[in-house]
Amino acid sequence: SNNTSKITHCITSGMASKLQCVSLGGQYLRLFPNEILHLTNLQQLDLSFNLFKKLPSNFGQSLYKLKQLNLQGNCLASIPATILYCTELRELHLNDNEINTISNEINQLEKLRLLKLDSNHITRLSQGLCCLSNLKELSLRRNRLQTLPASICGLKKLEELDLSWNPIKEGEINKLTSLNRLQILDLRSNQLKFLPRDIHHLSQLRILNLRWNQLTLLPKQLVKLRQLEKIDLRNNPLINKTRQIYQLQVALPSTQVLY
Repeated sequence: SNNTSKITHCITSGMASKLQCVSLGGQYLRLFPNEILHLTNLQQLDLSFNLFKKLPSNFGQSLYKLKQLNLQGNCLASIPATILYCTELRELHLNDNEINTISNEINQLEKLRLLKLDSNHITRLSQGLCCLSNLKELSLRRNRLQTLPASICGLKKLEELDLSWNPIKEGEINKLTSLNRLQILDLRSNQLKFLPRDIHHLSQLRILNLRWNQLTLLPKQLVKLRQLEKIDLRNNPLINKTRQIYQLQVALPSTQVLY
């Protein structure tokens, strides 16, 4: 591709050490362009929407200064182990792949702030992922999660969590109530029948999306979420819907209630 030619030119002209950002997104490449491995000062790399099934084994050792890596829309069946050498990573995009499992070793990426794993085939979260104590945003939309580990409470700095479009059992949501820095929680389309009584422990919550669930009764503690700016309750079979919504609106007059 034209971008690959530019990289080769940078290397041959002695400019490789100055290059910090490369985008090869949407090229539909099957073979990894090994020229990239010479760009040892690279900090941002976009490899999204290609056809990579794996990365070179020396990828992480060569590009250990990476802070942002986008591998969205490839054909990865697992998180490449070589990425774990990129210990400076702050953002990692792995959505729209074919990932089944998350290794415990992901805890080596301890500086990670954002992790996107939407639209994969993940059935459970590893203990290692739950040790990413600096993570602020985690997105797991459209996976196959049914349960959550108790160790998810280790994500102490988490501010945004997207678990929408998963078959998560309602009792599992109790495990989220210790994430007291959480500001945005998306639980759309999880077939939830009730919410945890301790939901008021999420005292910093600003946006709560509960659309397309099976909720019939809202917990009284919901009105204690004083920071709540928006709650989406559409497409739920609420009993005495008018009364429940009215009580919520009276208690939280500044909150936008969608129903």
